[in-house]
Amino acid sequence: MRYDARKETYEEIEIFDTRALFSAGRIQKDSLPEGFYCYEVRHDDECIRIPCELSSHILVNFWRTVISRVPLIKEKECRRYIEDEDWGYTGNAEIQLESWIEA
Repeated sequence: MRYDARKETYEEIEIFDTRALFSAGRIQKDSLPEGFYCYEVRHDDECIRIPCELSSHILVNFWRTVISRVPLIKEKECRRYIEDEDWGYTGNAEIQLESWIEA
């Protein structure tokens, strides 16, 4: 099931030195405002919930969705691997997309 981006509640993260929103569900890409990017995160094969890959679509080991204002994957690449130092929580939680856009 995919969810409307404007109706979800998010946590803010920093990934690849970029602030982004983090959702536990799969987001409907067509529900995002124009100019936003939507990626899915794959977790490790041991199921410890360690993020290891960012892609436009994750089929196996889907963990979460990331929404950003800038592209996080280069145009000609289909994925980007995540290392421990590449991401972290900012401490901002319970964020609605509209309020994050305005901030």
